[in-house]
Amino acid sequence: MITQIQEQLTAKFGERVSTSLPDEFGMLAFEVAAEKNTEAIQFLRDEVGFNFLTDVCGVHYPDNETNRQFAVVYHMHNWLDNVRIDLNVF
Repeated sequence: MITQIQEQLTAKFGERVSTSLPDEFGMLAFEVAAEKNTEAIQFLRDEVGFNFLTDVCGVHYPDNETNRQFAVVYHMHNWLDNVRIDLNVF
């Protein structure tokens, strides 16, 4: 399922979306360009089945370069396939 999500996002958004490997809990994280944020969330909801927004939070990365210090992280859940992802927007 994770490979399919990666392929779908890459096909739709190209280099505006990047992917990291699953973390220790098996959750995949995607980084989306800020200008594609709303479109990516709608795509994940409507086309990929992520029907539940579990949480939205802000994260401060003080060691990052100036334009990448603050991020909004969306934790999304596809109940039918029991898959969770993080969507990070700097």
